[in-house]
Amino acid sequence: MIRASLIALIICVFSSMAFATPLDPCKLLTQTQVSQAFGERAMPARRQPSAPGHPICGWLNAAQSKTLYVMIASRKTMPPPWWKAAIPVRGIGDKAFLSSGWMYVRKHANRVAIELILSPNSVKHTDPQLLVLAKEITARMP
Repeated sequence: MIRASLIALIICVFSSMAFATPLDPCKLLTQTQVSQAFGERAMPARRQPSAPGHPICGWLNAAQSKTLYVMIASRKTMPPPWWKAAIPVRGIGDKAFLSSGWMYVRKHANRVAIELILSPNSVKHTDPQLLVLAKEITARMP
């Protein structure tokens, strides 16, 4: 009886994983949240050209001087080869780290990569708004 229940549970888990709706990077943040991070009005989200299975959404300000990209990553793309050189970030998802201006977050089986550029120094110095956005994104991830 216990064995049958365990097998049924495993089948349910794998079935739900196989038919899970893929994440839409354009729905992980609102235009208002992005505008707050930019400190000015953000243009509506736009899907970007991407590799199959790795949708990317981008937001710009009117002057196109500030950008935000959210990419759905996979096990193959995250962690990337330089994972060990990245800086761990606690309190966001199951695992998060920073490297070269990008934040990579894993929550359960989902993975996202986030890049926020508010100034030319954004790659060298992480803007605190990136952490705010990462927390907002992970709150919407299943």
